[in-house]
Amino acid sequence: MKNKNIPIDFTIDHTSVTEGDVVELQWNAPNAEAVQLVLDNGVKSSRMEVPVTGIKKFRLNRSGKTKLILEVTANGNVIRRKLAVKVSKMRPVKAHVVDDRGNRVKPLAQLNEKWKALRSRLRYSWGLLPEKKQFAYKVLGLIAMSMLLGALSPKLAPLGLFLVVAYLAWTILKR
Repeated sequence: MKNKNIPIDFTIDHTSVTEGDVVELQWNAPNAEAVQLVLDNGVKSSRMEVPVTGIKKFRLNRSGKTKLILEVTANGNVIRRKLAVKVSKMRPVKAHVVDDRGNRVKPLAQLNEKWKALRSRLRYSWGLLPEKKQFAYKVLGLIAMSMLLGALSPKLAPLGLFLVVAYLAWTILKR
């Protein structure tokens, strides 16, 4: 005996939400023998036994269409009521950096502040190095630059070597 006239109420508070929002389902199937709730977001489907009357909240975290199905077993028949929720992607949040007074700091100003802090740390660290190590790092940098010039263009290799020799000569004459 198929009886689809069994009273079943199945409602949802929102049919369109954003990722992460909560929806509330309500159902009432007073003449049911068993009730199951099925959630299907297109990737994963979950099924759970629920009481014949109830309220349940769900957080929908996947964009797209989520189907909610109430399966009611009554008089040996399974009756389904379907609802759908459109879940939109969450818009990205744009955060801004603010200074101590709460004023928005522009990105270029941020970069400039970071550059100043880095330069200050490098100068301080450079000042802590012994003079011989500073000299070695300078020569090493000039040799690396001359090798880079030679790699870019073989004609520039002599220029790089000339710079190394010029710096060493200047250092000798300075002392």
